[in-house]
Amino acid sequence: MTTNTTPTPSAIFVVWQMGFRSFFLGGATYALLFMLYWTSGLHGLTPLGSGLNTIFFHVHELVYGFAGAIIAGFLLTASANWTGTRGLHGLPLRILFGFWLLGRLGMWAALLGMGRGWVLMASLFLPALIIGLTPTLWRGGKWNNTALVGWLSLMSIGQMFYLLETSGIAMGWGRRGLYLGLNCVLFLLVMIGGRVVPYFTKNALQAPDIDKWPLMDRAGLFGVIAYMVSMLIWDQSHPITSAAALFAGVANLVRMWTWGSWRTRTKPILWILHLAYLWIVIGFFLHSLSVWTNVIHPSTYIHAFTVGGIGCFVLGMISRVSLGHTGRPLLVAPSIVLAYALILSAACLRVLTPFFPSAWTHVLLIFTGGCWIAAYALFLVKYTPILLAPRPDGRAG
Repeated sequence: MTTNTTPTPSAIFVVWQMGFRSFFLGGATYALLFMLYWTSGLHGLTPLGSGLNTIFFHVHELVYGFAGAIIAGFLLTASANWTGTRGLHGLPLRILFGFWLLGRLGMWAALLGMGRGWVLMASLFLPALIIGLTPTLWRGGKWNNTALVGWLSLMSIGQMFYLLETSGIAMGWGRRGLYLGLNCVLFLLVMIGGRVVPYFTKNALQAPDIDKWPLMDRAGLFGVIAYMVSMLIWDQSHPITSAAALFAGVANLVRMWTWGSWRTRTKPILWILHLAYLWIVIGFFLHSLSVWTNVIHPSTYIHAFTVGGIGCFVLGMISRVSLGHTGRPLLVAPSIVLAYALILSAACLRVLTPFFPSAWTHVLLIFTGGCWIAAYALFLVKYTPILLAPRPDGRAG
């Protein structure tokens, strides 16, 4: 009688086999801890640091800390698939993750009053990601995918605008740098979402009539670019920005029309992605309206983009990608369906909060933060064992 003596890779080894494992775990954990700190600080349960503008810090860490980690994990994994290569793994992946973690430590050190110069540590991660990602894309020879490097570079420039102003080196572009970073994330979601959402839907429903509309694909992407440019040249309250936001909203809503969104109602792993994309569309419409009415505060469309678009899209993508790339069936557990409902509830509550009497704000913000925290906690409880375990089929990844 023989026994299988092949050693099982340890969780420490497995987590560095492919980018999605480490960065999805890191990003989701940070989403939970960061929002826990922020929510408790807003209500006086813990002191918010005074070394930085806390609102700008909040935006920076959501865009570059949380979303930056998830984007890294997705692109490192997707680029390996696109090019038929292994992608970044092992020691290089550990170093890259270390740069991301170093950035978070630098931002928190500055927030807690240890000196604003610490924020510059956060500037290392995106250039390191670009350096790690470019060879994989280059070897694949698919030049349309190399455009991602350009968008990551633009995102890095936006971060530098904020960091240089925050550290006192250069002044005047910090706010626009944060908007540029947020808009780069939105563009990446619109671009990647336009590729994967109809593809996932078509395959899962076995519906050949579901397909992309090339003209509206281009119009949707152009709308977001026009919106970004108008925000840089003018500002968020300019009529041209309102027109660009309206065009981006209409173009991307029409773009969704052929995706069969209404047919995904029995497939949670699909409808969360469709609803997340819809939140981005809603954000564009709310921004356009906010220019012409005092009823809609700028924070309303920003939270439609961040809590609705980014928060929901990230949770939907990481729960699906983690199953697919660990060789498991594409079926989410009931706890993850609950997580989807919670993150959607967080988006609704945060966007609607300004429309309620001010006496309700305190309670609504607590519920919003609680829904976000619970959603990502449920993800971590279910997916941490998956992301730390080898693939059942024995393949690397």
